[in-house]
Amino acid sequence: MTAPAEAGLPPCGDRLGAPVRAAIAGHLASGASPGLVVGLIGPAGACAEAFGSAGNRRLRVSDRFEIGSITKTFTALLLAERAGAGAVGLDTRLGDLLGAEAGGAAGVTLGQLASHRSGLPAQPPQPPATDPANPYARLRWSDLVAALAGFEPPPVASAYLYSNLGMGVLGEALARQAGMPWEGLLRRRLLRPLALGQIGTGASGLVPAHVGAARVPHWELPAIAGAGALRADSAAMLRWLALQLRPPAGPLGAAIRATHVPQGPTPIAGSRVALAWHVRETPGHPAIWWHNGGTGGHRSFVGFVPATGSGVVLLANGEGAPDAIGFHLLDAARPLPVPRAHRSADPADLAGLPGRYRLPDGSKLRVLREGEQLFVAGPEGGRTGLYAEGPGRFFLRALPLSVAVHHDGERVEALLIGEGAEAARADRLADPSGPRG
Repeated sequence: MTAPAEAGLPPCGDRLGAPVRAAIAGHLASGASPGLVVGLIGPAGACAEAFGSAGNRRLRVSDRFEIGSITKTFTALLLAERAGAGAVGLDTRLGDLLGAEAGGAAGVTLGQLASHRSGLPAQPPQPPATDPANPYARLRWSDLVAALAGFEPPPVASAYLYSNLGMGVLGEALARQAGMPWEGLLRRRLLRPLALGQIGTGASGLVPAHVGAARVPHWELPAIAGAGALRADSAAMLRWLALQLRPPAGPLGAAIRATHVPQGPTPIAGSRVALAWHVRETPGHPAIWWHNGGTGGHRSFVGFVPATGSGVVLLANGEGAPDAIGFHLLDAARPLPVPRAHRSADPADLAGLPGRYRLPDGSKLRVLREGEQLFVAGPEGGRTGLYAEGPGRFFLRALPLSVAVHHDGERVEALLIGEGAEAARADRLADPSGPRG
């Protein structure tokens, strides 16, 4: 199951331990992802191992992955670096950089954008003819400007609301101020000076993406690159963690330390948000700075503990989140995950489930079918696999949710999403044939 070590990164050996290796084996056996790269950094140095496959070959630690929302930690550091250079400040307003294009968000500050306290919606709008398998490919800056024009600041200023839209707008605002594209600015101000040249939006060496056993497209994010467009390998991400644990001297080191400073609470007990980084602070446990990422068929996790000088990177080529393994590697008192097994979907469910459904808040979702795989396409874009546990019973890997099918005779009438009294009922809309993916 483990690929041979590659030059420059020794295998982790006993640093992973038998329980973690068993959890990794369970993650792969459950179908959560075909493969997983695990990297560690700490007083004993850096190591990495690749487990499982890239679809048609063994996975390698040198493979590149979509790191999704971990991109936000780079955009936040770009803000801190630009602030340190005097080009902008955390209190610079969006209207100062975007003018009339900032619309109703003109008074939002860059610091609020970087710490998810702007009040902007979680996701950008979906343009017409959006492909659920690649939901942001058609999104353009003009679509974001339209969303900003109709934005109304929330009544409670600076309340936490995680926003891909906000971080995408932040990246564009910094690019506008500098007079160059976001990736060019990132490369000039951060990636080259910090020797992170393997990180970027290019597709070279990118491992195939999967939902279950199905290959899915890589995501394109031209309008919100600062929220999730970067790709990287394990060596580059381990260097990124090393820089967090031991910031270099000078302005860039000061900027890195600035991104670690908590800016406010999140709704989760014991959790605060810094500039992009989330901070988990539980009594009796070491404080963990962390972020995860997810695209259509990749999942990622990075975290570090300043008190122990340790860090973890996990890169998966599927939609099953490896976060719990990462938290355990950073704090052994945190439990390892118990994989959720799936079975082949009942033919009646494969045929009867595809269609459109309305949630209680009026938003709509779709169930799509591609071959023997079912997907749920949500109201905010993107899609996730729907996996059978038994006739009429399913679960989502990308979200910790169960889905039960409610029948009216022989027809699917609704989906019950969640557990018990907390389940939300999504009623099927009139569409006899149902859309097919």
